[in-house]
Amino acid sequence: MITLTKKIIVPIIVLAVGGCAVPQQRRVTPPVPAAGSGQQAAEDFFGDDDQGPYLIPGQASSPEIDRRPVVSMDFVEDRIEKYSGRLYRFSEIQQNSLRSEETASERNQRNKCVEQVEELLNGYSELRAKLLMAKNFSAPPSYSLGEIQRVREADIYYLEGLCPALLQGSGTPGEGPVTAAQGEKELDQLDSMVDQLSHDGRYQELVALLDNKPSPKVERLRTQSKLRYAEALVFLHREEEAVKIYRDTLEWMKDLDGPGADLSSSRKSLADLYMATGNFKEARTQFSKITQEYDRMTLVNEWSRQQLSILEPSMEGSEELVDFSRLLLDFLRFVPEQDGYKVVWQAEKYLAGYPYSPVAPNVDLIKETAQRKTDRWYSERMQKVDDLAREQMFQQAIALLEAMPVGALGEERRIEVQAKKDELLASNAASIEQLNVARVQEMEKQWDKAVSLAGSGQYDEAIAAFQKLAATDYAPKAAEQIEFVSLEAAKNKRKEAAKLFIESSQETDPEAKKELLIKSRNLLQEILMKYPGVEIARKVEGNIKRVEQEMNAIDPRLIMEADLRQKEYSSEKIDAIFDMGVNADMADSPIIEKNLDQGLELE
Repeated sequence: MITLTKKIIVPIIVLAVGGCAVPQQRRVTPPVPAAGSGQQAAEDFFGDDDQGPYLIPGQASSPEIDRRPVVSMDFVEDRIEKYSGRLYRFSEIQQNSLRSEETASERNQRNKCVEQVEELLNGYSELRAKLLMAKNFSAPPSYSLGEIQRVREADIYYLEGLCPALLQGSGTPGEGPVTAAQGEKELDQLDSMVDQLSHDGRYQELVALLDNKPSPKVERLRTQSKLRYAEALVFLHREEEAVKIYRDTLEWMKDLDGPGADLSSSRKSLADLYMATGNFKEARTQFSKITQEYDRMTLVNEWSRQQLSILEPSMEGSEELVDFSRLLLDFLRFVPEQDGYKVVWQAEKYLAGYPYSPVAPNVDLIKETAQRKTDRWYSERMQKVDDLAREQMFQQAIALLEAMPVGALGEERRIEVQAKKDELLASNAASIEQLNVARVQEMEKQWDKAVSLAGSGQYDEAIAAFQKLAATDYAPKAAEQIEFVSLEAAKNKRKEAAKLFIESSQETDPEAKKELLIKSRNLLQEILMKYPGVEIARKVEGNIKRVEQEMNAIDPRLIMEADLRQKEYSSEKIDAIFDMGVNADMADSPIIEKNLDQGLELE
């Protein structure tokens, strides 16, 4: 049986390694800068978001970047992460197979898959080492495109073969069977979410996301995701949990012979965390391992040697050590948008108080890193404020300014922020005034339109126009006009109903008489539906009863038939049938008025 302890070849040819618990850290950094370039050293050591572009095969090149590698370091490291995780899950399956029945065929297939995974890890690890050499020595890459092609073809062969299906037995306990494709997809999605949340500085959301996941699933995440989880825990002051993640990750990477640079980075983070939380014994142990095992990694080695110098027994219990551990903890928790320049000031105070401290170079690195990150955050925040202002989004821009920790930015920055805020407040006030003027003009335009409609007898349209002013300063006046126009509309329809009623009294044809009475009644009912609460509503109700008396006298079933017929028509058809209007001369004639008094008692 092939075991999983086969040695994976991982050449460790690294000159500089990132290592502090800050978001988006680099695992591998360029060579040590020349003396005097302290800021560049801080960027390389503690990591920076601005990694240089790497080319992939087939991508256009240029004279300025001809000496860069032609394959992405991010891609290679991602594949190492993936296949390290797969090797770990195969080891889980092997352990489970010892307690269950497994055929010789199944065992042979699994062992072949393990060999494929190990060979791919070897191939990608060698590519990674050559990339580092090319980058650190500013030399052309020492591999060929054929070498890259062979590794990638082997990768595709693995993915399209039978091996991924064998991983289905490594699902999270309690979740039921999980296919290889589903398991891989879920982990990829979770890794992507962790990357995004960490990049955005949304540490509470990141921790909440993984806190709610089963432990086995979290353990199967990429190493980078687990380390970001640990970093987020530090930002939330949950250092003990972060220590456990770093410690477990180190053990896992050691078992898999993971990339040495990654191992040193994680060990440095663990050692710093031990030191920051006062566990000086464990910190000394971890820093000692770094100096013994990774002596070629200049920056991380030098950092560790200086840390060890203040951990000497003679320094134990000293204020200098306590103050430095407090500074280190604040730096590990450092978030520019919350802390501003506090860590910078704290480092300056430490250097002033202990000018000959053995860790003074490390304090300089802490100060320069915190200064650079806060400067960049401040610049980006002010740029965002300006962008919002250009889009006339003054309140959002002001909110961004008010969220800034002005007390931790220094007097000069505080004055800049306050000046920008005053400027935006003035612009916002001017914008509001312009909006108010435009709104008043729009209200006046709407009012004039409604009055014009009412004047032309388009009462329903006028009412709708006045209703649009309900949520404006014109609301009280609009309400008065709605009441007045509704009354005028009701009176107008009542006159139409009266005209029809009069015509019915003069009609000799029984069927025509019925139709006229039905139309009159419908108009009166429409008044109560369209203009509820109108002043003449009680008179209209009495008019309806009078019309219905005439209808019953002709045919007791006529009212029921009229109601059934009305249901067959839409409101539009009813309006078209009955909204015929009244001739002005007839409406004012003594005959009409007399009959209105006698017949419908309209006055």
